[in-house]
Amino acid sequence: MDFVGGALPNVMFIAGIIAVGIGLGLEFKIVEIKGELSRRSRYGAFGVGALLIATSIFIYTRPSAPTATNPPTPLAASLTPASTLVTTDTPPPSSTPAPAAATPQPEASTLMPSPIQIVRMVVPDLQGLSTKDAERVLKASGLQLGKGQSSCDQIGAPNPQVKIDKGKIACQSVPKGSLVPQGSVLDYAMSSPSK
Repeated sequence: MDFVGGALPNVMFIAGIIAVGIGLGLEFKIVEIKGELSRRSRYGAFGVGALLIATSIFIYTRPSAPTATNPPTPLAASLTPASTLVTTDTPPPSSTPAPAAATPQPEASTLMPSPIQIVRMVVPDLQGLSTKDAERVLKASGLQLGKGQSSCDQIGAPNPQVKIDKGKIACQSVPKGSLVPQGSVLDYAMSSPSK
């Protein structure tokens, strides 16, 4: 915590309480000192104490300003590997300038949170891979391997057009090249022995 937001208001508040106490104590003859202070001095001590207390309360209750030392990092930049295509649900910026508003808009006094952006990942091709290799490829792409089925029909995928070796993935629940949210689960079907 910095000095102005932390220790300074505490010190000011305590000094203010002491000054008010001394000012009132002298005024009502509760505290005695050598020599007499003028009435103006006693009221001055009370006023300085009240000012210190009011200022410390103001510092405590004012809204804190955001700092520019650490700008927010976009979620997509911090989570995705460099080889993964990332898209978001926010529209691209327009190349045509927006028309000027007829009336000036008042500036917002509070910070508005930025909209949450959903990171989309490209689905890799799992056809012909073992489950171990498919799991490794999906993990690198930010996705997860789901349940294995015995036929492509069970996961709603078309049967493969080429021959797939026994014990390898024949089809997947989401077609390759599709964009899905990060962390999505892909089911698969294993190739069956040729009859």
